[in-house]
Amino acid sequence: MTTEHDLLKRMLLDAAKIFDSNNKVFWLDCGTLLGFTRDGSFIEWEHDLDLGAWKEEKDLACKRRIASDFRTLGYETYFSDAHINVGPKGGKVKVCLDINFYERKDNMALKPTFVPKNRLAKISHLLLWSLYDRNILKLRNFRFKIIRNTLMIFFPNLLFHLLPISLREIGYA
Repeated sequence: MTTEHDLLKRMLLDAAKIFDSNNKVFWLDCGTLLGFTRDGSFIEWEHDLDLGAWKEEKDLACKRRIASDFRTLGYETYFSDAHINVGPKGGKVKVCLDINFYERKDNMALKPTFVPKNRLAKISHLLLWSLYDRNILKLRNFRFKIIRNTLMIFFPNLLFHLLPISLREIGYA
C-alpha cells in the first residue's frame, strides 16, 4: 500500500469514529464502494475516499460538529448543504475524503446537484470549481480541469459522443 492509501485508511477510521460519536449512519460510496466490493480494498489509482450519509432535516449543526471534529484531528474541511470535503492540512498529499449527503424520497436516495442555468452562472461555476480543484485538492492538472469543466458545462451532450456505448441506448439519457 502506498502512503496515500495509508492516509486514506487512517481517514476512514477517523471518519468512522466521528460518525459514531455523532450518531450518524454512513456508508462507502462511489469509487470507494466499488473498490471494496470488487477488490476488498481501495482501487489502486484512487486518491479519494467517498462516503455517503443521509441528509436529515435540521442537521446543519451535526454537519458543523462533524467538520469541527475533523479539524480537531488536524484536517482541513469545507462543507455545503449536500457535501463535506476533508483533506490533510497543507495539502502536501493529494488525497481527500468526500462525504455526500443523500435525500430520501420514497424508496430512492437522491443526491442534490447544482446545475447552472444561464451563461454567467455557468462561467462562475466553471471558475469556482476549477479553482476549488486546484487550491483545495492541490491537483496538478489545472488546465485539464478548466477544459473538462468547460466542455461539461457548455456541451453536456458531447459526453455521449465520447463514450463507446451510448447512454441513450441503455436508458441513462
